[in-house]
Amino acid sequence: MGAPILRPPHRAGQCAFPGLVLALAAGTLAACNGGETTGPPQPTRGSVEVSTSTNGPSVDPDGYTASIGSDTETIPTNGSVTFTGVPEGSASVELEGIAFNCDLDVDNPLSVTVTAGETANAAFSVSCPKPRIAFGSNRQGDQFDVYVMNSDGTEVGNLTPDNLTTDAVPDFSPDGRRIVFQRSTGTGDGGVFVMDEDGSDATPLTSLDGIEQVPRWSPDGSLIVFELFDDGVSHVWLMNADGSDQRVIIDDGDHDFAATWSPDGTRIAFASDRDGEQNIYVANADGSEPTSVTTLPGHADSRPDWSPDGTKIAFSSFRDAGARRDSEGCLESHRRRYVALTLIERQEHDVAGRLRSVQSGRDVEEVGAAQVPRLERSSELRTEAPGGKDER
Repeated sequence: MGAPILRPPHRAGQCAFPGLVLALAAGTLAACNGGETTGPPQPTRGSVEVSTSTNGPSVDPDGYTASIGSDTETIPTNGSVTFTGVPEGSASVELEGIAFNCDLDVDNPLSVTVTAGETANAAFSVSCPKPRIAFGSNRQGDQFDVYVMNSDGTEVGNLTPDNLTTDAVPDFSPDGRRIVFQRSTGTGDGGVFVMDEDGSDATPLTSLDGIEQVPRWSPDGSLIVFELFDDGVSHVWLMNADGSDQRVIIDDGDHDFAATWSPDGTRIAFASDRDGEQNIYVANADGSEPTSVTTLPGHADSRPDWSPDGTKIAFSSFRDAGARRDSEGCLESHRRRYVALTLIERQEHDVAGRLRSVQSGRDVEEVGAAQVPRLERSSELRTEAPGGKDER
């Protein structure tokens, strides 16, 4: 027999066949030389569940919009939605579309911590009390003050009770957190002011020569339109919500006044006597391309306001009010009527021959007797009693 073949003894941790080369795919077990296990990739993203709980007598039925970064989802007033693929770490969740009369009981945006492979929760609690109305009244003395109350007339409160100034013609900001109004000291000072919804932090926005009055917020809250009355002449002005960049935008008549925004913020309705008769006009938001939408003479149309859908304008007028005229045609009765017209589009060529779309009014109809017509909107309702003591 030949000499026996001697093999070294097998030792733990060594390969039994050192000459054998194994091609190992990524993620398999390395069995030799103390190799370690390589598992599947670990997740680096998680999910966020956003929930809403809304209560109160005036809940907005349209729901909200939730967003994380550039991702947005619609969410009902009482419901939830889940965002997936959110990077781990801190995430900012924002709830938008909250009605002006509603308040959040948590921070907005709300910060949550996202853990990879797990679901974080962002819960929003919303309270929606009754909508409020802002109005001017002298019910407590000779001076007018700014009041607020619920839409059903309850919880009336005076926001400017100092008796040193005359404060009137208030208008809520679109988010309901601020009120713009006109203030007069009786010595020529005053102007357009803005204050918090509770009457605190009243701040002047204007200091022009003349009387700045009848301010109105734009629907997005970025601009305020108002009128400046000086030396018997009034024109329409525009400024940013913080009072900067004040400029006149409508000044073609001796009296351009009572400007109010269309619901989409692209147009302004106002009254003017530029053509010798006081009629209602519609212009672009910058005052360009004014077009008359009422044209009948002798009715002194004024104080326009838009319907919520932007298809009608309500205004006050002497037309069809049974007003008597004397032998010279002057009105003996100053009883106004609350009327409305429907806006229609028509096309015409301008002086350069270019085709453009303009608006005119038709179907003027009486809808009630009032001095200051205001069509009901989601944010507020303004009317004025014939006696003029409460301007709402």
